[in-house]
Amino acid sequence: MSRDDLIKLANEIQDARDQGQNHSHLLSKLQSQVAYPKIEELFVGDYSADYIVDFSLGWRSEWPRISKQKMITLTERLMEADGTPVELAHMTLLFDANCIHSAKNGLLYYPEEYFENNPDPSPSEIVEKALTLG
Repeated sequence: MSRDDLIKLANEIQDARDQGQNHSHLLSKLQSQVAYPKIEELFVGDYSADYIVDFSLGWRSEWPRISKQKMITLTERLMEADGTPVELAHMTLLFDANCIHSAKNGLLYYPEEYFENNPDPSPSEIVEKALTLG
């Protein structure tokens, strides 16, 4: 199926869901076309059909390991919100996959909780902490 066909299907699922109609057969059809393993979860949120399809098509069951420098660049992009909502969601998952620290993306989004006396850490400082146990 093309991306446009998948978006049309996602819209049909949303419409059926909103009208209280059984849509399990539509979910199964969409699930068979995308890599994201829990497609139904995306329909619980307030995501557009475009977002659901693009997120699902870009999903990876395993995210690649990246170098420290690429992690810093990734962190800069996340801090600047440099990307579409789907790209930012995938970048956050890539950050989490390469983060050793238990806080994962919390280091980015809640730095005041993890950087004592430094509520505005640099991308390098965030990556240094991300690559340590914690």
